Amino acid sequence: MTPLQYQNLVDKKLSEDVSNEFRIRSKLILEKPLKIKSNINKEEMLSLKHLKNDKNIKILPADKGNATVIMNTIDYNIKILNMITEEKLTTINLNPTDLLVNFDVRIWPHGQDSLTQFLNFLNNIEPTIKFTLELEENNKLPFLDVMVSKNVQETSNFQTNVYRKKTSINRYLNFDSNHHLSVKK
Repeated sequence: MTPLQYQNLVDKKLSEDVSNEFRIRSKLILEKPLKIKSNINKEEMLSLKHLKNDKNIKILPADKGNATVIMNTIDYNIKILNMITEEKLTTINLNPTDLLVNFDVRIWPHGQDSLTQFLNFLNNIEPTIKFTLELEENNKLPFLDVMVSKNVQETSNFQTNVYRKKTSINRYLNFDSNHHLSVKK
């Protein structure tokens, strides 16, 4: 339609009946769902339905990439059982999720034997990641930048002091430097 034809159509005053009919037909056309053409034929669609309903196979997404894996159901069940019963999944006396923290130091209140057992467990999970252990000496233990001292007379009393590592050079950031204020606090 040319702009001139469009303008002529706009300029014409349509009767109320024609306008309503035009609205109704336009609405029906717009509400009618578009028929999307399938990218597979009927035979392929039937084959997919047959595979989906087959109880002897499992169709799964692959671990990586945009692929599909088809496995024998018995093989799949054996694989899952092996994953569940592998030696990596051993039971321990303590719940390790209770120890998840945002820093790399943790005070262990469950005794030295269970601590050594837990440390060995952690170090055997992944060979490239190793954890270290620091035990208290003279009832004192460095914890981040604090020296925590246990009062021998009172079992629930701890004292704290500022702790500086042996490698500390006592160098501080000048407040007038160009670092962000959040770093200086």
